[in-house]
Amino acid sequence: MVFALVIMTGARAELTRSELDGVSLAPPAGASAPLSLTFRDIDNKRVTLREVIGGRPSLLLFMDFMCRPICGPALAERVTTLFRSNAGNVHGLTDALGYRYRYDAAADQFAHPAGALVLTSDGRVSRSLASLALNPTDLRLALVEAGGGRIGTFTDRLSLLCYGFDAAHGVYTPAIARRLKVLAGLTVIGVLGSIAILEKRRRTTKGVG
Repeated sequence: MVFALVIMTGARAELTRSELDGVSLAPPAGASAPLSLTFRDIDNKRVTLREVIGGRPSLLLFMDFMCRPICGPALAERVTTLFRSNAGNVHGLTDALGYRYRYDAAADQFAHPAGALVLTSDGRVSRSLASLALNPTDLRLALVEAGGGRIGTFTDRLSLLCYGFDAAHGVYTPAIARRLKVLAGLTVIGVLGSIAILEKRRRTTKGVG
């Protein structure tokens, strides 16, 4: 499930450099979404975050309607459910998940991380994905991983064996190259070992003769 929470807060003065430096997506270890928080869906129905997730691995995006470069396309192509709430609930959720943003009154939009959070069925943060990872393959892999292999196809689970997660950049990257390097190193060691054994046998045979 992919759902978005619209960021809403009051206007304020232009951002300072230190405030911009504080914009980040860095969930603390063991971060978990407070599932008791309430939100309203597009029909103005009040629901809890627990009801929104519904026991399923989910992808959470914090969206700004005024953000044209990233949030607009994401809203149009990825989001299946849209929610909003008061500033207190939004802050409670973003603080718990390590999502730091600031409102820029001069630009009339939010300075916010370009990324998403993958939540397990019980609201724990499984991954944080950068905007570079917001493509169908990586999103699906992240949700499969969050579900512990309980969702997706067998091919998806095989793909997870061939992909590694680059925590520094928040994207899945092919791990095959790294594994091939390791195997190549082991092969070289094996070949050298075989040569040493054969050479020792040759010398032993020559000495006996």
